[in-house]
Amino acid sequence: MLPFINFRSKFYIFFKKSTFLLLVLGMINGLLAFKNKPQGGTLAIIVNKENKISEMTEGQIKLIWLKRIKKRWAEINKAIRPADRKKKCTEKEAFYDKILSMQPDEVELYFAKIQFENAEKPQEKLNSDQEMIQYISEEIGGIGYVNLNSISDKDKENIKIVFTIAM
Repeated sequence: MLPFINFRSKFYIFFKKSTFLLLVLGMINGLLAFKNKPQGGTLAIIVNKENKISEMTEGQIKLIWLKRIKKRWAEINKAIRPADRKKKCTEKEAFYDKILSMQPDEVELYFAKIQFENAEKPQEKLNSDQEMIQYISEEIGGIGYVNLNSISDKDKENIKIVFTIAM
């Protein structure tokens, strides 16, 4: 009986320490997740100034950016060209979370699937808000997202803000 009690005691101590460790790790993970959530600022959805669209809803943005309802802007007869960010950033997290309601791996899988099934070009991937603004100003069918504070008055000569949302 004594070895059984010792085993049980060691097991109980191990279990207690493991539970405490998992609890601490969970709290740290929660704090990091909160820290990495988009904080403050405003996300702006932008299109080329030649696009006839003047405003959009979250639902329309999602359907158009993912090319779920159409492949071309009917108003200007141009292909829809969604633009994305290459790396994780506040704007990308806010766009995926608040507009698409998708995780980054879901978006990648979705575009890989439509690229394979429909031989479509993948979304354009850019490094910064300035590259996004430049791309949208040159691509008539482009649609992208940037921090509203990144848009200058000069930029507004070539792009149009069709939607904004708090990050």
